[in-house]
Amino acid sequence: MNEHQLLILNTLKEACADPIITKMADERVNQHLREIGILASHLLVEMVTLPQARSDTTSQYAILAQGIEGFLAGQKLDTASARRLAQCAASDDPSQLDACFAIARDLMLQLLAIKNSEAESWQKQLLQVEAGYGKHLVDTLTAHTAPPASEKTTPGVGLTKSFDEAKLSEFFARSFPAETGLRIVETRFYSGGSSKYTMGIRLEGVKDLPDEVVLRGDSASSANYGGASSVDEYRLLKILHAQGVCVAKPLAVEDSGNVFGTPFMVVEKRSGKAIGHMFNLPGQNKALSRDIAEQLARIHCVPTAAFGDWIKGANGSNSDQVLTSLQQSYASWQALQRPSPAFEAAFKWLRDNVEITNRSRGLVHGDYSLHNMLVSGDKLSAILDWEFFHIGNPAYDLGYFYYMADSLSSWEEFLQAYEAAGATRPSLEELEYNILFAVTRLGVMVCQGEAAFRVGVAPGLFMALNSGRYTH
Repeated sequence: MNEHQLLILNTLKEACADPIITKMADERVNQHLREIGILASHLLVEMVTLPQARSDTTSQYAILAQGIEGFLAGQKLDTASARRLAQCAASDDPSQLDACFAIARDLMLQLLAIKNSEAESWQKQLLQVEAGYGKHLVDTLTAHTAPPASEKTTPGVGLTKSFDEAKLSEFFARSFPAETGLRIVETRFYSGGSSKYTMGIRLEGVKDLPDEVVLRGDSASSANYGGASSVDEYRLLKILHAQGVCVAKPLAVEDSGNVFGTPFMVVEKRSGKAIGHMFNLPGQNKALSRDIAEQLARIHCVPTAAFGDWIKGANGSNSDQVLTSLQQSYASWQALQRPSPAFEAAFKWLRDNVEITNRSRGLVHGDYSLHNMLVSGDKLSAILDWEFFHIGNPAYDLGYFYYMADSLSSWEEFLQAYEAAGATRPSLEELEYNILFAVTRLGVMVCQGEAAFRVGVAPGLFMALNSGRYTH
């Protein structure tokens, strides 16, 4: 990038943040200005800052490759991959980093086959180079694309669709015959969600029903996500609500698809709000952390016999399910054509040690995260989005929540509260396995999101850029 192009981008970025312009604009224009400003920052990072980070990383690979070549020669093993990495890294072209990652991946697989401590040391050093680049990427994109702390962004609306409100009113009349005065006075789709419709419904003239309920319906893309249908979620929620789990009370279900266009369920509306997610960690709140741990324990303590054999995972082993999931994630990773020693090592270790997952069985939420929880004060008011529920190793939910638990209080305090609430604390091996399992799957999904943005099919610029921060 020449100086003139750099000046244009910096000027564009500053203009989008100019208070004189933003105060005159309405919220829709301001949203576009924020997006343009973030995009300008993104281009500055891509064209100015990251080339230097790539150059630094290839230099580190050049030094490391020489050491690994000497180690392999001493073991009387093939040194071709190490030599190729050294040659590739010696280039002054920062674009060669992807080629270095590909060779480093092959070298990692070679080292993983060698069972001695020195080989493990070289494996760790390969991972540290990639991790260092990833940290630089995160720090740089966060500094350049994160909105100011005082700025409030308006979330986009999630999935929406047209529907016949008269048919919906008739469904309510059939489902709740005692509510003779019931009227639907407002409907609105909620933001968020990629595989289900979520619509708030405000009612008048009700006697026993709440004034507000929530419709959760299947979308055309639901099957692509591999999750349960709304009908199965309703069946699960009835059991969990009876068991005292913190879920919205299920009220009705429609399985024909003739009312809304797809099957759906209706549940009570719970108060509260989402306070973050795994990429937007909250501040400390020990009381909330304790409550989340206790509610998770309550989920895991529901006897599996309460579900029968209709629930996913009831028949077969935990390890078979995990291997299927790993195969799907690995295929998705390969399709991205984005070589990574870290991902290759993670997938291999998870496959080689999958028997760890067979040590315990119970109900698993499958997406136990702050973005699927409504929080009111220091308490959970509802655990949402059960589409990935199954019978498996409960440690998966713990591993998935690891970083959020550590942000709210500490990992150890979270586990202590979980155990004190009556659940069995998994072994260290189970916890470590499932932390890696969760972050590996999430990492693939994040890279898919960034790839979708780069080819212009991501659902939103903010989401794509936020996802892009966690690549590598």
